[in-house]
Amino acid sequence: MKINLEKIKDLLKNKSFLKRILDFSARQGQWMLFLFFLALLGYCGYLWKMYVSDYSWSEEKKLEYIKSKGSEVFLDENKFEKIFQESEARKIEYEKTVENISDIFRLK
Repeated sequence: MKINLEKIKDLLKNKSFLKRILDFSARQGQWMLFLFFLALLGYCGYLWKMYVSDYSWSEEKKLEYIKSKGSEVFLDENKFEKIFQESEARKIEYEKTVENISDIFRLK
């Protein structure tokens, strides 16, 4: 069987070939969109299954994660003391009794 490349080139260069493809996609657009959506949904489901339910870490990776999360937390004690003192000052201010405040509306 001989393949006639000239005939194939003419067919591909011909505008009618492109027109037939576009006409087919226009007629079958809804089905093509539906199939694309199904393929995308299947791919997302596969990714979800792989990353959520079938995950697996090697022992090395588990230990590395534990070491990174077990590192010491640094606390700025000076900032902590300053905030604590401000909180105590507010608490003392709140507990003070209210002295005679002049009535600014002079309703009496």
